[in-house]
Amino acid sequence: MRRVLSAILGILLAFAFLGIGTVPAEIEIISITDRAGLEAIRDYPGAAYRLDADIDLSDAPWIPIPLFSGVLDGNGYSLYNIYIESAGEALRSVYSSGQRHTEFPSVFSGFFACIEDAEIRDLALLNLCIDLQIDNSCFAGGLAGYAWQSTVSGCLIEARVRLVSSGKAAGAAGLIGCGFADLTNNTVYADVTLLDTGGETHSGAHAGVLLSEGGCEQYGGGLMAYGYGRIRDNRVHAQLWTAVDGFAHNGLLMGIWFVYTFDPGVTNIDIEGNVTGGDIYYLERVPPGHTGHAYTSAFCGEPHPPRGSKYTVAEWANKIRYRNSFENYQRHRLTEIAEPFGPEQCAAPDYSAEIFESSCTEFGYTQYTCTGCAYSYKTYMRPRHSFAESRVETSYTEGGYVSGVCTLCGYSAILSEWPALTPAPTAPAPTEEPDSGGEETDDIGGGTWNPVLLWLLVLIPVALLAGGWLIYRPLTVERLFNKLRRLSVYDWPFGLLHPIGLFPVHVKGLF
Repeated sequence: MRRVLSAILGILLAFAFLGIGTVPAEIEIISITDRAGLEAIRDYPGAAYRLDADIDLSDAPWIPIPLFSGVLDGNGYSLYNIYIESAGEALRSVYSSGQRHTEFPSVFSGFFACIEDAEIRDLALLNLCIDLQIDNSCFAGGLAGYAWQSTVSGCLIEARVRLVSSGKAAGAAGLIGCGFADLTNNTVYADVTLLDTGGETHSGAHAGVLLSEGGCEQYGGGLMAYGYGRIRDNRVHAQLWTAVDGFAHNGLLMGIWFVYTFDPGVTNIDIEGNVTGGDIYYLERVPPGHTGHAYTSAFCGEPHPPRGSKYTVAEWANKIRYRNSFENYQRHRLTEIAEPFGPEQCAAPDYSAEIFESSCTEFGYTQYTCTGCAYSYKTYMRPRHSFAESRVETSYTEGGYVSGVCTLCGYSAILSEWPALTPAPTAPAPTEEPDSGGEETDDIGGGTWNPVLLWLLVLIPVALLAGGWLIYRPLTVERLFNKLRRLSVYDWPFGLLHPIGLFPVHVKGLF
């Protein structure tokens, strides 16, 4: 038993030394200050990130990050001048709310193509432009095309989203294309254009599924186009332009609230405390033999009742109207598709440019305004100080630097710095060997004692003497151990080790 207990004690001591069972280290947060840092998210999509600088992405089109499942803290900084012209390759299923819950495999576009189990907060996306023409069913959103069980809060989005699709389902919005998400306290300014070009092809086969009813399911939203979740305390100002050969669902907040996962646990439409404003321009051409609905609203185009709900679409629409508010909402039904279709009305626009310089704390921008249709948009310049610089030269003892004091606000900073100079190498001064004065020293041949050699000189003779003594005076190891055990535990470690079973007392003699 003592040996068993000692073995257990030894295992526990080993675990303690290895550090197993200790509190895990704090999760590392990766700082992002440039485009390369943003691109690196593709390699580690589940990590935690923090934005530590405003980043201009105008140098090249942005390719949507395929999937993000980590944490992104915008930290109050902005990504700006973002141009997107592609969608991710991953497919997710979207279900029709009207065509017998038909499944549509779809692709997604946005700064992120898809976010799943992600948290994104306090991030600004300024002058984000999505311009996409695609044959697949597709959903586009300024931040993400698809969201699943994700949280987005405190974000500012200024986006222009244009999606031209011939797929059986399509949706576009300022923040999220479709999915299931918690969207709280976000601000969105968006121009959204959604144009269906499928025409009569919608009545045929799509992705191996025959749709007897035909038509495209189209969803346009200022905040979110399609899906469900907790939608609270957001401010949205949007202009929606949608045209579809099928069924339209448009809302300044959401195109449709629809629990497409058919989760029986969701029985309430959670849309509350939001403020919206803007215009909806829509054209709906339904298939022959069908009645158009043209769901349009200042809040949610079609609040589709979840399973288990006792309220109808109209009753839910009234509840949402009482829980939210709007400013200057108007809707406009179109009878034909003009060229070009969308808020930019001129086929050959002529833009004038007006520059507003950035200040110490505010972004500057160039506002482009069409002289024909008055449509306008902005490109941004980061905040910057106007520094009066002074230079301190480097020396052999201290580094040099350039400092600056802002002539507008008095802010001061070190703008650049460099290390102290390295002295030129010099020849070493000659040294004289000390005179021993004829006294004896403890070195051999002018050298010093080697510790290893010293130990060998001591241990080898001791080992030889001990071996000879054991050979010419037989003594079992057991007898020797028994003698040592009789010593006090304060005299020998053997006495301390034996009681816990670590000392072998039954070993027979070896000679």
